Amino acid sequence: MTKYLIKQVQHDTIGDDTAFNLRRGSVEKTKDALRDGGIYRDSAYILADNLDEVFEIGNIHHEYVERIGKFYSISVGDVIVNTETRIANLVMPIGFSELGEVA
Repeated sequence: MTKYLIKQVQHDTIGDDTAFNLRRGSVEKTKDALRDGGIYRDSAYILADNLDEVFEIGNIHHEYVERIGKFYSISVGDVIVNTETRIANLVMPIGFSELGEVA
């Protein structure tokens, strides 16, 4: 099993336009937001075998979610980071899109 970090948008610190773009799975805007900081917050850790399992646990089995702060069900625009490889994936309307390595 791998430990994954869930990053979710801090809606109270961004405008509606930015929130709209991030919640629609905009890969480039998400990369910019992760690089610039302040828009995404670390919300939870989930132990899972793959991204699909992370998604399932984060939406159905909340008892297995290790919350860091506010945590909402995983949805489009959230970022899932493999804590071993530091590879981030953006949750898309269907599936995931790799964003590359994050700090």
